Amino acid sequence: MDKQKGEEVLLDVLQKIIESACFANNLYQSLSDKVDDEKWKRQLQLFLEYGQKQYQSFQYLHFLINGAYYEHKSRSIVHDSINDLLEAALFNEVKKTNRYSELFTKLTGTQKHVMMQALKHSLQCAATLAEMVEKVNLKQIH
Repeated sequence: MDKQKGEEVLLDVLQKIIESACFANNLYQSLSDKVDDEKWKRQLQLFLEYGQKQYQSFQYLHFLINGAYYEHKSRSIVHDSINDLLEAALFNEVKKTNRYSELFTKLTGTQKHVMMQALKHSLQCAATLAEMVEKVNLKQIH
């Protein structure tokens, strides 16, 4: 693969990551507004704070590679129930994890380190969201 094609692939994956990061932040904010459990609310706020930092880091990385920040449209939240929001957030984290992993293999140095941190955080988010989904589903069964 030539260098230009490699950068195009890198930018495509990075743009998808930026879109997913933005969507995750919207989902976390919607969930935080709906949940009553203070522990969950704090966890979601931490995810949101870290997610905003990640979004900024990815935008900066895009700027370094492409000379411009990525302009994207925010995806609207169409889920009403907490369960639907949790499942959408979990699915989005899984997608982000796959994209982080893909990008991780293409980067070096500091960029690779940033991607490893993002990958670790995304896995932690996914594990927490899976627990939340399980608890909501158990409440619905009883």
